Amino acid sequence: MNPHDASREMVLAIKSVFERNRSRVFIVDTLGRREFTYGELEDLSLRAAGMLRELGLRKGDRISIIMPNCIEYIVIYFACMHTGVIPVPVNQRLHTDEMKYIISNAEAKCLFISSRFEEAARQLRSLGLGIVTIIPGSEAESPKAGDWLRAVSAHAPLPDGPLGIVEDGDTIIIVFTSGTTNRPKGVQIRYKEIIGNGKMFAGLLQLESRHRFFAYLDLAYLGGFYNLMLIPFIAEGSIVLQETFSPRVAISFWDMAIKHGINAIWLVPSIASILLSIDRSKVGSEYSREHVEKVLIGTAPLPEQLKKSFEERYHVELYENYGLSETFFISTNHPGIGEPRGVGKVVPGCSVRILDDAGHERGACETGEIVVRSSYLMKGYYKMDEKGAFTRDGWFRTGDMGYLDRDGYLFVTDRKKDLIIRGGINISPKEIEDVIARHPGISAVAVVGMPDRHAGEQVVAVVNGGAGLDKEELLKHCKSHLAPFKIPESIFSSDELPRSVTGKINKKELRRLLLEGALPELPARSKEDETEHES
Repeated sequence: MNPHDASREMVLAIKSVFERNRSRVFIVDTLGRREFTYGELEDLSLRAAGMLRELGLRKGDRISIIMPNCIEYIVIYFACMHTGVIPVPVNQRLHTDEMKYIISNAEAKCLFISSRFEEAARQLRSLGLGIVTIIPGSEAESPKAGDWLRAVSAHAPLPDGPLGIVEDGDTIIIVFTSGTTNRPKGVQIRYKEIIGNGKMFAGLLQLESRHRFFAYLDLAYLGGFYNLMLIPFIAEGSIVLQETFSPRVAISFWDMAIKHGINAIWLVPSIASILLSIDRSKVGSEYSREHVEKVLIGTAPLPEQLKKSFEERYHVELYENYGLSETFFISTNHPGIGEPRGVGKVVPGCSVRILDDAGHERGACETGEIVVRSSYLMKGYYKMDEKGAFTRDGWFRTGDMGYLDRDGYLFVTDRKKDLIIRGGINISPKEIEDVIARHPGISAVAVVGMPDRHAGEQVVAVVNGGAGLDKEELLKHCKSHLAPFKIPESIFSSDELPRSVTGKINKKELRRLLLEGALPELPARSKEDETEHES
């Protein structure tokens, strides 16, 4: 192997997937009602890469993408791989202020945005970057639907060829993720780590070319980009592209699985719970018993009863896994592991230690913080920690609590981080607290995650303020600054928020009070109150 190829081992692995599978279907696009082979995806993405080059974009430049799940999104992702341009996906459900922060922080030179987000595009023009508006071909009601893809098809392909100028150490994507601070952080991910982790994971789970995945997780997140696009690609399988999971997708879930021959499913616990609760027929149960070979689940804690109920109903085994945006997969259950337990065993290329608050290592079955040393760690947070300061002595603090049992299985028991996981999406309580605290009637606020049967957790706020506080007014205030999925489902009031001896709000005690029903919900102002207030 020549020195240049040695620096491109993982990149060449992706290139070879295209070469081996040109005539095989990779994408069944249920939205645009088309199928795309590996060869067609390579050709389209090389032509789109030529368009990126024509726009003046070069290796290392960042572009932002605000689009729903669609074939165009995947074409752009692969076009970026061919050119070395770095995509920065932005969740379409974010508030415009949040979009602005991510795009500005990433210093994106260009924005690719769906025409359905016309108002957001108008507001984002103030950032002074180039904007390419795309009407996805799936939006058949529009006479211009698919125009961008047709223009791509007519464009000359990039002369450098597939992935011709990228190396393993280059950044493949920057994903902004919620942390415990009020601002999201850009996780810089390199080719060598994400492809290496994907190859290892696909091998452990025995994912192969016969496996067809249901791709319904948002492509703006690693769940959509990595779990349901890149890993099936690495495994040389296929995907059935669908809109982001919604009630409509839930209702048609098993009909779609049967129609398209889906035999591999990624779940998050909230989706597993929803499928169980709405499925009244035997169709899904009978189909999964005969045809579904792999069901993988992660992103949030999986209640034991939910796992048992789903496995019994659909006659499958759930392979639970554990990982973070910064680390990819740290552990997983998989065929041949023996009896699945917890979140499985630590994967090759990773080491896990369990530490107490003083940094001392805990023994078997003793709970502490999960720290990991990994061959797959991110490069760092964008414009932060560029030299590995996000680790201590090479070990990454996950912020999750857990233990290793005597057989080496990892169990995640709690979160040290103050995060809410709603439907598999991380939400920063501090971000919501900062918004609510700006309301003039609030003197103190705490936001916590409370158990929810379907979403895993719901967002709940507890406020302390004057007697005139009104729930609807506070919700309106939140809606003007936060994305819809971050708006509190419930707002409670408390004369005095529980605090620790150091004066910090004691959220563990707050959750106990909420579970016991000890706090009153903030009332909405009545019609009489509104009339009196106005007079």
